[in-house]
Amino acid sequence: MKVKIAIAAIVLLALAAPSFAAEGTWSSAAPMSAPRSELQAITVGGKIYVVGGNVVVQKDGQPQTIPTTGIAQVFDPASNSWRDLPPAPYGSTHNGIGT
Repeated sequence: MKVKIAIAAIVLLALAAPSFAAEGTWSSAAPMSAPRSELQAITVGGKIYVVGGNVVVQKDGQPQTIPTTGIAQVFDPASNSWRDLPPAPYGSTHNGIGT
């Protein structure tokens, strides 16, 4: 009986919850200079700044991770281009970023 009540409550909550639809569409943009993971990203002034993270390179036909780089770049959607920035003094991953 408790299971049936719990299921009914979940269904009612799902039906009562507001629905949200994303506007816009996905599209391709200029690729980064190298695939990266675990980087920090932030938007400022309509541009996307990315700092640090791990770089993935191909070595002997296999992906290899170079950990905690200090690479810093900015993407400008208006020109669909990336620009290198001075690297961070120390590489990092899993950090917060804010303005």
